[in-house]
Amino acid sequence: MSLLKTLSGHPGRGYAIAFSPDSKHLATGSVGGIIHIWDTSNWNCIKTISNFCGSIYSLDYSPNGMYLASGCGDGTVKIFVIDGSILESCSKLKQYKSDSSYMCEKTLYKHKTSICSVSFSPDSKLLASSAIYDEKIMIHETDRWECVQVIEFGIYRCNSTCFSPDGKYLVNKHNSTINILLVSSWSIVNTTNDCRGNVAFSSDGKYLAISVSEYLTRNIYLLCMGTWEQSLVMQNTVNADSLTFSADSKHIVHSYKNAGTFIVNLDG
Repeated sequence: MSLLKTLSGHPGRGYAIAFSPDSKHLATGSVGGIIHIWDTSNWNCIKTISNFCGSIYSLDYSPNGMYLASGCGDGTVKIFVIDGSILESCSKLKQYKSDSSYMCEKTLYKHKTSICSVSFSPDSKLLASSAIYDEKIMIHETDRWECVQVIEFGIYRCNSTCFSPDGKYLVNKHNSTINILLVSSWSIVNTTNDCRGNVAFSSDGKYLAISVSEYLTRNIYLLCMGTWEQSLVMQNTVNADSLTFSADSKHIVHSYKNAGTFIVNLDG
C-alpha cells in the first residue's frame, strides 16, 4: 500500500469526505464552507462550491447517484443535483441547463446548530440529519424534501447518524450512547451505553461493530441486528478510535491511539 495522491486547495482543516456511488467523484468539505469535487480518474478538481455559512462537517451521496447532501455549520443541509441533464424532465429542475452539475436544489432548515451528520437511506428515499447540540434527528423524504419525522432524544451532544445497509435500522450515536431505531416505526429497539469511537456495519447489515468501555478496558463487540446479542471480538486497554469491516465482512479493522491498527479475522 502506498500514498496515491495528496489533494490540496481547501482554505483550512478538512472535515468531510465522500465518494460518489460509481467512485468517479470524491467530494471534500472544509472550514470556510468550501466543497471541492474531484475527478478520481486524474484527481483534478472539476467543481468548487462555495458561499456557505460556516464549515462543511458532513457529506453524503445518495446511493442512486442523483444527490449530494452537505451538513453546514449554520445548521442547514444543502442538497445538490449531481447531473442536471439527467433530471431535465423534472418540472422543478427545468431551469437547469443541460451541462449543469452540482446545482443546489434545496436548503433544509430547522436544526439549531452545526450539522454533524447527513445520511441517505440505501434506497435513496430518505435523508437523516443531526446537529451537534440539537438533541434531535430530522428525516426528510427526498421526492419533495419534506420533513416527515422528528426524533427527539433530549441528549445534549449528537455525534453521528447512519442507516443500516438493508435500510431497516437507523443508528444514532450521541455522547457515549448508541440508539438503534426501527425505520418502519422510528421506535428505539436497542440502546447501548458507554460506547467510544465510531461504529461500523458489516456489508450485509447483519452486525454492528461497537467499542464499549467496561471498567478499565475497552472491548470490541459485534451486535447482532435483530436479536441484539453481543459477542466479544477483542479486548484491549485503550480506546478504539476507528472501526470498519472489510467488504466481505470477514474482517474487522480497528485502530487505537498510539497503539497501532489491528485486523481481526471473524471466521476464527
